[in-house]
Amino acid sequence: MEDQELKTSPFNKALQNCGSDDFELPIGPPPAPLRQATDPDNGKQLLANPFGPRVGVVFRNNIHVSDFTNAPVPPAHLDILNPKSWNAAAAQGNPLARAVLGDALCWGGFAPHGIARDVPQGIRFLEESSHQGHPLGLYMLSRAQRDLSGYRQHPNIANQTETRAVHAGFLKHDGAGGAVWWTAEAIACQEGRIVPFDVDRKLALIRRSLDVGYTDAWALYAICLIEGEGIPKNVSEGIGWLKRAAEAQNGVAMMQLANCYRLGIGVKRNTETAVLLYNMAAQNGQDDAWNLLGVWLRSGIGHKRDELEAYRCYQKAAGAGNPHGFYNVGFCFEKGIGVKIDMHSAAFWYAKAVELGNRKAEDGINRVGKHR
Repeated sequence: MEDQELKTSPFNKALQNCGSDDFELPIGPPPAPLRQATDPDNGKQLLANPFGPRVGVVFRNNIHVSDFTNAPVPPAHLDILNPKSWNAAAAQGNPLARAVLGDALCWGGFAPHGIARDVPQGIRFLEESSHQGHPLGLYMLSRAQRDLSGYRQHPNIANQTETRAVHAGFLKHDGAGGAVWWTAEAIACQEGRIVPFDVDRKLALIRRSLDVGYTDAWALYAICLIEGEGIPKNVSEGIGWLKRAAEAQNGVAMMQLANCYRLGIGVKRNTETAVLLYNMAAQNGQDDAWNLLGVWLRSGIGHKRDELEAYRCYQKAAGAGNPHGFYNVGFCFEKGIGVKIDMHSAAFWYAKAVELGNRKAEDGINRVGKHR
């Protein structure tokens, strides 16, 4: 059974020829850091639209803001280029502040500014900004609905939210919005869903975000340099930006840097370093990295062959909402890889993969259905 065809980007090529054709490999790096979305208070997985309106805010691991239902306080000044000003303005109901802070909390990338990743809190802010009708809040929420592990909804819902963002003026703003908004637009250009793909515009938007300290922008810029997309190709400079972002704990940069060491792009080829970076990326929210580590463990690439550990890696990928992880857990149950053969369990995991849009899992359901 053949794997899905992978795209030809140098980074996507890193995922080729590193596992059995029986296993599902990720199609490419996600657009933003991903990880299991859990509530730190109780560890329960988030459900679609789990939070109601929130008034008072106390930020975990960030600046403390008193509940603004208490005595009136002067309006907080929002400096969009200063992430440290977002907390107070968001707590006072500023929809733009809620949008940029919510996105920063959901995906990470602002560790240099002291904003620790907090997915449940980030979703709360994005939903509040969206309820207020802010175009950036709507667009950021559509990203979460489409791609955020543990908060995935049907793609149609994300499409509807994205359409609302466009109608609210997402692509017609006056330039206010700072690094997060500019990079969000760059992602929109890259994906080509709501505007025609425009390399020059994408690059210009990313550049606006570089000096502000948005590490996702560093990773995007590095890819442009390494692939020569819109600018002269400069692999060594691109590697430098990836290392800088990886040192700031950016999971996407870790994943991309691992791909470079895997293929020998701009650095000396080193499988052990690649495996180490994939592990770091997995620990920093890259569920595709868990899935890829599972493939490598099963195949004995960079590790001693270990089917049980491979199964556990697939479980972690699936636990983060990764459709390839769901597929591979199902395949393990179907073939007895790291676990006993169990066609009922295989069918269950394949069905979960189908729910997340993995069409290949439909073939798996057809196979195990004949043996149940």
